Amino acid sequence: MDKELHVALLGRFEVMWDGQPVAGFEHAKARELFSFLLLHRDKPSSREIVANYLWGGHYTTEVSKKYLRKALWQLNECMSHCSDDIRHNLVVADAHWIELKSIDSLWLDVAFIDEAYAAVRGVPGAQIDVETACVLKRVVDLYRGDLLEGEYQEWSFHDLVRYRQVVMILLDKLMDHTMAKGEFESTLEFGERILRHDAAREFTHLKLMRAYYALGDRTAAIRQYNRCCGNLREQLDVRPSHEAVALIEQIRTDEVTELSLVQGRNRDRAGRVADRTRGGGLELVLSRPGLTVDERDRFSRLVVGG
Repeated sequence: MDKELHVALLGRFEVMWDGQPVAGFEHAKARELFSFLLLHRDKPSSREIVANYLWGGHYTTEVSKKYLRKALWQLNECMSHCSDDIRHNLVVADAHWIELKSIDSLWLDVAFIDEAYAAVRGVPGAQIDVETACVLKRVVDLYRGDLLEGEYQEWSFHDLVRYRQVVMILLDKLMDHTMAKGEFESTLEFGERILRHDAAREFTHLKLMRAYYALGDRTAAIRQYNRCCGNLREQLDVRPSHEAVALIEQIRTDEVTELSLVQGRNRDRAGRVADRTRGGGLELVLSRPGLTVDERDRFSRLVVGG
């Protein structure tokens, strides 16, 4: 396999070439420019707009342009020991425009999340097939932390929130997928990962209650409800919904009647649908227009752990 420039924006900023950190990114403005271009990849941007977007809030237009020129020079220096493809084709700039291209030798964590989300958007988690679920599990594992963690910039806040929400949506689909398959321990794992980011997410608590109940642990389901109530009160100053109250009463009296992803024929049917449905599956990921051969290979490697 050809060498790749491995870039991680989720969690701590990291750039690796041939397994070694790329030198030069100790310069803050080089990191800012590179991060901005990666998040806006394949979109030509005016140099003046980029300069003002990154630094115009604190400096004059002329100073911002100066910083851009210096940051671009530093970025080129960072890439000087990489392949010809990286040096000449990754960042393309002229006197007026600048663009970062999604070339085959670039490995970018947020790109995998964007592609996976686009492939399963609108597809119920219970209808996602096993191969796709395997891809999603590896994709959500790329989320090591918030975007550019420890380097908060006002210009990146929207993307920080967006990626956090997208990952929670993918985790929620995985909860529904594992519930449909009867893999309740995995349901608990994915639910806890969601609650680490949003402890007051009530419908996640409800799914956890159902998963505990399906495992035969009514006590844990009741504790989950109490935890939900506490988080709602502390963070939002609201009471649990009527649905939550109804569910806990059913659990307390051992009379749960609505676990559509858990019990009997409903669970079997959901499993059959998940096995049969390919519209939101890996085939859709791999056949998505615009994916290169190498990108398809990288998604396949995510399935097998490569």
